[in-house]
Amino acid sequence: MRIDLKAKRVELSAQEFATFRPGPGAGAGGAPWRAEAGRQWHETMRKVAEAEGQGWQFERTIACEVGALGWTIAITGRADQWRETETEVSIREIKTISLKLPRKPEFLIGRFAHHFLQLAAYCHAARLGSGAREVKGELIFIDPADGTRQPVALPRSAEADLLAQAETLAAHAENRRASHARLLNLPDRLPFKEPRPEWLQCGADLDQAGLDSPTRLLVAPTGFGKTSAALRHGLGLLRGGRAGRLLYLTGKGTGQTQVLTELRRLARSNELRAVLLRPRAEHEVEGITDDPEQIRRNWANAKIDPQHLLEEAADLRRVREIGRLAGVPPWDITKAMLGHADVVICDYNYVFSPRNRAALETVPGWDMADTVLVVDEAHNLPERAAECLSLR
Repeated sequence: MRIDLKAKRVELSAQEFATFRPGPGAGAGGAPWRAEAGRQWHETMRKVAEAEGQGWQFERTIACEVGALGWTIAITGRADQWRETETEVSIREIKTISLKLPRKPEFLIGRFAHHFLQLAAYCHAARLGSGAREVKGELIFIDPADGTRQPVALPRSAEADLLAQAETLAAHAENRRASHARLLNLPDRLPFKEPRPEWLQCGADLDQAGLDSPTRLLVAPTGFGKTSAALRHGLGLLRGGRAGRLLYLTGKGTGQTQVLTELRRLARSNELRAVLLRPRAEHEVEGITDDPEQIRRNWANAKIDPQHLLEEAADLRRVREIGRLAGVPPWDITKAMLGHADVVICDYNYVFSPRNRAALETVPGWDMADTVLVVDEAHNLPERAAECLSLR
């Protein structure tokens, strides 16, 4: 997803559009085995369609734009199967699910609303270019365990659902635009009452280096104040509108709390929204449902507001308590907070480990191109990166 704040334009894939959700389950990723099963069944269904001899096209590229709340949502994608006649356009999407089939269509429409949103985007694009021809959409669900197939037609509410999703996404983009504007007024504080001249010179050198190169290396002895210098430089980039988020990586969990302490000397919680991202295992609370629908209901009933939690500087203990009382996985709360955070402090793993990086990559609206990356104790990075990529 790419958000152009000046043009008020969001560019994203149809899948990103369909799965965008700022609340619980935000940015949930699929298992690799399911993706492989999906590829195999796509190939099988392609052969079936070819055998029909009715002129089906495959992996048809689509593009369309939807206006919402003053924003333009530009969607691109590839429809699995596409067929045109003089009177109609037919579109099929193939989806493998880990449920026994058949099921009532209304159950599948509710449970897999994101699949129908993706199909709705393709049908919307088809209507824009089909003239007076009728556009029909159909999802074919497949249980890979036994190969059972169940077709379900796109519901009548699809176009309204598409517009509602566009408004949800536009509201998120507008929030990011407001965050950028707020950061422009971020105070420029010093972390010490009487900074040493060499520390001030270091800050000036970092700022100058930032004009000459996208990468800077800060080397200084222990106790110099490297953390505060790097943070102040990063916040300066946010204040100058050159980035919308700061990601601070450390190699040790014990150092993350110290980084947050240093950050609060430079900006208060009501001025700068920060998240200290701890491992998922530390978020676990016993007795919480894993049913997605129940979690969403619990979230709505508890009126959980990620932005408010950021403004009150809610820590992991607070997030766990809210999750326990609301019946919502604390990890879902933290993931939702990440989408609104100005600063994220976490371990190297969340960028350099293939097993962990999805925690950030799947955050709605996450854009590394709009992020200042600070790597603390970078001399430890080669060894840690090698560990992340090693088979053990």
